[in-house]
Amino acid sequence: MNTEQGPSPLLTIAIVTRNRAALLRECLESLSRQTASFEWRAFVVDNASDDETFALASAFAKRDRRFTVYLELQLGASRARNRATHEAVTPYVLFVDDECTFPPGYIERAGSLIQANRPACFGGPVLARFACDPPRPSWYKESYGAFSLPENNPPVGPARLSAGNLGASREALLTIGGFPESFGPAGRQMVYGEENVVVTAMWRRYGPDAVLYDPDLFNRHLVRPEKYRWRTIFRESLRRGLARGRLKAHRLDHGAATHDSLATATRRRCALCHIPQLIGGAVLDFTLLRRLTDPVRYPDIRNVVYERWTRYVTMFGVLIGYMRGRRETRSRKSTT
Repeated sequence: MNTEQGPSPLLTIAIVTRNRAALLRECLESLSRQTASFEWRAFVVDNASDDETFALASAFAKRDRRFTVYLELQLGASRARNRATHEAVTPYVLFVDDECTFPPGYIERAGSLIQANRPACFGGPVLARFACDPPRPSWYKESYGAFSLPENNPPVGPARLSAGNLGASREALLTIGGFPESFGPAGRQMVYGEENVVVTAMWRRYGPDAVLYDPDLFNRHLVRPEKYRWRTIFRESLRRGLARGRLKAHRLDHGAATHDSLATATRRRCALCHIPQLIGGAVLDFTLLRRLTDPVRYPDIRNVVYERWTRYVTMFGVLIGYMRGRRETRSRKSTT
């Protein structure tokens, strides 16, 4: 009897989902068309859905042996990602969103990156894709629906990776404690920042060379029509600010990973010099003169509102988030 086994899988693709059956189907179909020169697996972690998500994923797994479905009843994207990490038997796990589709060669590119570098953590851009109905508004730039673009990833400091396209060594991820379950979406509660905590921890523990950004390792994330609504746009800006403020308070932001306390104090003193510039910029923004001073970048007044006004909402969120984070740290110290 032939007892030889094939090579062990190198990579597990982990998809966390909740009540997204229609979107998940498209994601799984796109992923199933991937081919690679190495063995890979895919996990679907259903985070307590109450629609047909689990049945759909289970039926798909019966057709394709590379796919496995798990049910995680405790709400939280970070909790579900940690479940996928513990269940995986491959040396690497690549986390993607249930709204993503994948270009040809996506998994092969990830495998080549792993085999050539053996990073602790890696990732690339999450580009936008748009539904045909309703059509994308003419003012809504494609970059508005994208994350972790090359211009957001300067050569100094930890990579700014999105949880929708974030890979990691399973061993390294377990060593740092996985995704922080106090950050990340949980049911209807949208809390951002969990990927920042992971990337910063990897950077600190394993060094800059172990955290890689590859602009050619991209997938495409569906921009749902509600993203065009101003209420959604401002609400997400506020949430991202809240997350950034909490990260700063816990010293888990990108700046805390690359600057010592003296450099941070120097930056704070120098920040006073930018107050007049900030006030002047606000006058331009809120009087919509920005549209006249830079019509190439802002071809529509709504571009000014999207790109400039949301910054102030985010800044307000950072302030509130920082105060919340400080309370959390003081509370933690008082109980230890």
